[in-house]
This record gives sequence, C-alpha cells and structure tokens, in this order.
Amino acid sequence: MKAWTGASRDRWSILVVEDDPGDFELLRTALTAPGALVVLRPDAIVWARTLKEAIAAARQAPPSAVLLDLSLPDSAEGHTVQLMRAAAPELPIVVLTGHDDLSLVAQALEAGAQDYLVKDHYHGDTLHRTIRHAIIRHELERKVSLDQERFRDFASANSDWWFWEIDAQLRFTWFSPNVEQVVGRPIDRMLGKQFQELAQPISDDERKVWERHRLDLAHQRPFKQFEYCVALLDGSLQWLSISGVPIFDHTGAFRGYRGTGINVTRRKLADEELHRNERTLVAAIEAVDEAFVLYDAEDRMIFCNEKFRALHAASVDLIAPGVRYEDFLRAGAWRGQYPEAIGRVDAWVAERMAEHRQPELDQIQRTSAGRWMRTIERKTIDRHTVGFRIDVTALYHAKEAAEAANIAKSRFLATMSHEIRTPMNGIMGMAQLLLKSDPDKDQWRSYARSILSSGQALLMLLNDILDLSRIEAGRLTLESVVLQPEIILRETRDLFGAAAMGKRLRLQYRWNGPERQLYRSDAYRIQQMLSNLVGNAIKFTQHGFISIEATEAERHADIAVLEFAVSDSGIGVPADKLGLLFKPFSQADSTTTRQFGGAGLGLSIVSNLAKAMGGDVGVQSAPGQGSRFWFRLRMQVVGEAEETAWYTQLAAHDSQEVSGSLRGYVTVVEDNLVNCMVIEEMLVLLGVNVAVYHDGQQAVEAIRQGTQTDVILMDLQMPILDGYEATKQIREWEQEHDLPRRPIVALTADIFAGEERRCFDCGMDDLLTKPLGLDGLATALRRWLPLRSLADED
Repeated sequence: MKAWTGASRDRWSILVVEDDPGDFELLRTALTAPGALVVLRPDAIVWARTLKEAIAAARQAPPSAVLLDLSLPDSAEGHTVQLMRAAAPELPIVVLTGHDDLSLVAQALEAGAQDYLVKDHYHGDTLHRTIRHAIIRHELERKVSLDQERFRDFASANSDWWFWEIDAQLRFTWFSPNVEQVVGRPIDRMLGKQFQELAQPISDDERKVWERHRLDLAHQRPFKQFEYCVALLDGSLQWLSISGVPIFDHTGAFRGYRGTGINVTRRKLADEELHRNERTLVAAIEAVDEAFVLYDAEDRMIFCNEKFRALHAASVDLIAPGVRYEDFLRAGAWRGQYPEAIGRVDAWVAERMAEHRQPELDQIQRTSAGRWMRTIERKTIDRHTVGFRIDVTALYHAKEAAEAANIAKSRFLATMSHEIRTPMNGIMGMAQLLLKSDPDKDQWRSYARSILSSGQALLMLLNDILDLSRIEAGRLTLESVVLQPEIILRETRDLFGAAAMGKRLRLQYRWNGPERQLYRSDAYRIQQMLSNLVGNAIKFTQHGFISIEATEAERHADIAVLEFAVSDSGIGVPADKLGLLFKPFSQADSTTTRQFGGAGLGLSIVSNLAKAMGGDVGVQSAPGQGSRFWFRLRMQVVGEAEETAWYTQLAAHDSQEVSGSLRGYVTVVEDNLVNCMVIEEMLVLLGVNVAVYHDGQQAVEAIRQGTQTDVILMDLQMPILDGYEATKQIREWEQEHDLPRRPIVALTADIFAGEERRCFDCGMDDLLTKPLGLDGLATALRRWLPLRSLADED
C-alpha cells in the first residue's frame, strides 16, 4: 500500500496513553516504521502514562487521535473512555485492551470510542488502518453532527417551517422538533398517521385537489405546496402547506417521502379577507345604477358588472376577462350596437380608440336600443382604465322636445303635401288628357306639356322636401328588391332625354359589369339619387355631354360594391367649395340659385340616402373641366334561380303591356270634382266602365243597393264619411251577406310611413299615391281587372 507522506507526516499526531513502557515502545516503533500506511515523525508521538497526563496533554496540544489503554493507574476500566471523552470531546479515540473482553469493548464504543485494538493481536498494518479509519470516521461523525446541529438551528430559527418524513405506507415517521410549535399539535398525535387522517373533511371544491395529490403519491412523484386544513385541540383550524420528494434505498425500492411544511393560516386568512373585500366591492359595483368596466394597462378587460353586460347585449359572448378593448369595440360595431359606426366601422373604431387613449374621456353616444349613454373613462396611476356608462336619457328631454318640434314640422309638411298634391292631381291629369286629345291642336299640346312639366318639377321639389324631413327624423324606409342596374340607367336616361335634347346635350349611359346581372337593393332610391345627379348635370352643363355609368367595383362571395357615377362637361366646382355641396339648402355660390335655380336639396339627399344604405358619396371637379359625382353601395348578388324567376316575370309583364285594354266596372270615390273628372277620363281611356261618388257614405249606400263594381278606387280624406270608415262598412256588409270581397284601392296624398299600414288594417287591398299617372293607374288596375281580348273588342 502507498504510505501517507509529505503533508500527512506534518499533519498527523498521536497521543499514546499507556502505563507500560514496553507496550509504548512497540507502538512507537510501529508508528514510525518506514513504509507504513501512517508514517509519523518521532516527535509527532506523545506519551502519557496516566489518564491525568493524557488529559493535560490533549488540552495543551490536541492530537489527531488518541490510543487509550483501558487499564491505567488512575482510572478504572469502565470509566476511562468516559473521562477521556469528556475531557476531549473532539478527539477520535482507539482503545487498547490487554485481553479480548468484548463486554469492555462494547462499553468503550458506547462511551464514545471510534474503534479498539487488542494488544499482542495486531500487526503494523492493522494499527495504521485502525488509526486512519478512526480519524476519518470521527471527522465524518463531526460533520454529520454539525449538519444535524445546523438543521436543528435552522428549524428552530424559522417559526413557520418544519420538516417531516413518511414511510412507504405514507404514514408520518418523523417530524422536526419545532413542528408542535408551528402546527399546534403534539407530535405523538401525528406520528403513524397519513395526511388525510389529520385533515378536516374535504369539500366538493377541494376534492379534485386531493385526487391530484393522491395520484402524485401513488406514482411516487414530487409534489409542491399541497394545502390542507387540520383542527387543533381547541377546535381552531390551521392551514398547512407541504412539499415533498420521494426517497428510495440503494436498490431503488420506494421508502417514502421527505419534505417541508409551512403554516399558511395567516396567508389563508388574508386571502379570505381579500376575497371578502373583493366580493363586497363587486356587490357594491353591481348595486350602482351605472355600467362599470375595468381594463388593465394592456387594454384587456379585468372586470365588468351585469349592467355593462346588459348594455352590450349584442356582444355579450365576447365579454370575458382578457378580451382586448379594440376587439370588443370592433365586434360591437359590426353587430350594429353603435349606430354611428354603420357603414364606416374601421374609421369609427380608429376615432374611438384615439379618444380612449386620452387620460380622460367624457362623451355621449346613442345605443342601438335608442338610449343615450354617457361614457366616462379615467386612467389610473398604473395605467388601468376605469369606465362608466351612465344612462342620461332623462337628460335628453329637451332634445326630445326638439324632436317633437321636428315631428310637428313633418306633420305640417304632410298636410301641405295633401293640400298641394290634390290640385296637382287635377293639373297633371288634365295635361295628360290634353296630350291624348286631337293631335292637330298643337297649341293645346304645348300648353299641356308646360302644365305637365311644371307639375313634375313641383312634385320633385315636394318629394325632396319630404325625403329630407324623413332623413332628419330618422324615419327613412328602404326596400330590398331585385334590380338590374342597366335598366335603372336606361330609365334614368329616358326620363331626362327630352331635357337634355332641349339643351342639345349628349345624354348617354353605360353599364360596366356582368351582362344581365341582377342585384338586391332599393331600386327606387338608386334612381332617385341618379335623377338628382343627372338633373344637376343638365342644369350646370351648357354644351357637351352627360354620362350615366355604373360599375361593379368589388365582389366578395355574394356581396358586391356598385359605383354609380354621373359625369358632365359643365362649369365645374372650385376645390374650396366642394365641401358645401352635400349640405342641405347649400350651393357652391350664392349666385347659383339665381342663375340656375334649385333649392340645394338634391346632393344632400343623395349623400344621406347613400349613407342610409351603407355607402358613401364623392365628387371630382374643377372649374371649366366638368364634374364627376359618384356614390357606392353594397348590394347582394342575386342567385341563378331567383334571376331566372325575375326574367320570367318581366317577360310576362311585358306581354301584358301590349295585350290590350282593360275591361270591367270601376267605382271611384273622390270628393274633389277635378280629380273625379281626371280619374274618370283616365279610366275611360283604359276601357273600363266608371261610376263616381263624392263621399264614403254614397259609396257604401251604392254597394248595399247592389251597384255592380269590380274595383273600388277610394279616396281617404272626404267629408261625411272618410275612406277608412267607408272601407270598414263595406267589408262588414260583405261578411254579413256572404258576398265576395271587392278589391279596394286607396287614393292618398299622404305618403308618410304608417299610412300604408293603416290602409291595409282597415281592409284595403292596394294603394295609389296622388298625383296619379295614367301608366301607374293602368299598372295597378291590371292586378285586379281582366284584360280585354280581341274577341271582346269584336
């Protein structure tokens, strides 16, 4: 074996306690012999003949080890080791005994000796190895003892933590001494028990946590911060949190768990107090009358109350912690929760986000439910956003009063409409009759054209005023019908053909889209917008051309965007005046009205109609270079089956137009004599037999007396008995006498929404608006009267 040399020779020293000089000499020789495992210098060996000398030498210069003879002059065999150990607790001791007395050896080892040697029974290597192992063992024991002392100190110093160990059956086998102080239960009442035996009965909410913990234990996995509740002797509850790692022996067999624990009762109580405070705060927020919402610094929702959910019912599926403010806002806009966002979602969201990012926000919005809401937002120190939505509808009573004034204005306009349309019906009707009379009377025809033109202009102005009133009141009604853009363009061209020809202007139209493609939108409003634009173009163009165009600009699946445009070679508009064009009662120049006429309503109506239909408008113009006015609308593309049905119906309608005159009996109920004459002459031209009555009472009596009639044209506003009541009485008479239902067509000058519903509710079947046109009257009657065939004419 390799000897210990060098540093080992300098470091090691031995205290030999032996009263026999011969035995000492044998030991000294063995310890200093060359080639030995432990090679010591002679001065590294100290000899003591008595226990007293040994204790003094050890205290003066502590050796590396002590060779201690048990039989000394001043010490009995049983107490020698005890006395030496008490005097030198830090030294490793190897006892020397003169006989092989195992009982003495056992006593020595129990008293603190590391090993023993029997005199005359050892040789040099045994001596060296024993001393070496004793020194090493003693150092290890000291280290273990120090670690244990540290462990005890750490455990004692930390009042919240303790240490534990369980066996393979998951029963507690050991606790650190401070566990009683930390947990509050005696150790002997916890040893031998499992976690669940110490814990309080678990609730349904805790059951899943326990199931996961049992799985960890069953699979011998480490676990962290498992919390359970125990009851103390006084009945109070303590919450404990434990973490553990599995332990295995050298064969890999599972031996149990070892870990740490902490009393988390204070934290649990603090958490419960926090939760109680949170519940109180939430209850308080829920109790307020306003909608409340809180966003974090990243604009993600943290909390809102039920009133906020109710206010945003259209987007309630998105209301959840973590949803971004912008995403929630955009979803609400797409779902129609914000009326002002319709048709311009992206722009509206950008505007709203810019306002939202400000330190403070205070604005009022109108919801889709018709309520007025005040939005208040404030930023906190940590950049959270606190928001309130306050219903301020009651504060808008003044605004409602203003709206009531608008309604009164609308009613006034409706009355004016009736008073104007009634004589207008006579004017335009007489004009049409003059046009149908002797063609040689050119002067009469010229007068008739003038009357008709004036009446049409007056009617257009009246329609513009009424449309503007509807738009301002938010009561504009839009239809959704199948249309062909090319037909609308052609009809608009035909409508203004004579006016354009009178100024020697080229009026043309062009459809830049799929041939014969059909769409679904409001055809009447589209032609109204085009008519306003074409009318303006003719007004402001002295020579050159006017072009009416429509283009399918975009298509996504079954939704298309169509752009309608009217271009001209007219006078143009300066750039600084373009912003005035789409405002009501405004024109680019105050001299325009005097020079060209007009009320300045047309472009405003175009703009408002386009926005109401989800589109937008625009203009490109320059002085002397003409103008191009356009509007874009989103439309649904009509499918193949519906397209086929529409063209079939159109063909059938065209065949009716040329098949001949009407036949049958028509009763006219109208109090205005001029209108009576106009309607009667129109009906005669259409080939029907006519009976005229001047109030509802006369008409009811005639029906009761059996007057033959196939269709009744019923005016609504009449003396004695109006059209509504007359219709009700006729329907009652028919039911009482089991008579077939006669078609009743309302004649009205009141074209406001609700009038049609009232007519149908009282029993009418159709409605015609004054002033009547010959073509419109014929179209309506074709729905109720048979056509005259060639055989009928023969």
